[in-house]
Amino acid sequence: MNEHGVRPRAYSFNKVFHVLVKLGQIDRVVGLLIQMPKMGCDPNFLSYNAVICGLVRAKGRMKMVEGLVNDMVRNGFDLDATMYACLLEGYRDDGNEEMVDRVSREMIDKGFVMNKELESFGGEKLF
Repeated sequence: MNEHGVRPRAYSFNKVFHVLVKLGQIDRVVGLLIQMPKMGCDPNFLSYNAVICGLVRAKGRMKMVEGLVNDMVRNGFDLDATMYACLLEGYRDDGNEEMVDRVSREMIDKGFVMNKELESFGGEKLF
């Protein structure tokens, strides 16, 4: 695209992210997200959302998720209810009760509501 003078848009990248996540090519998704600015296009909230939630579903990648969430916030994007739900799912699945508690409290402090699926951890009520 760059060779032909076409500037890529986040919308195009986001479509590719969704396809790659479906195909389970998580490392390619992360690499592409990191390469976006070098290709003349900054990631938007939906870019981060697709990649972060894809990493959560891949299991065992929460450290990488944390780094991307930090990048996302540093780039001016706040977490929404969907992103909080993804993070809670990932920490719950990893058995990280401390982070489930921390993220839950942050979510509630920001006025988001917990849904029934995420209000318990390991069969025990969080609140």
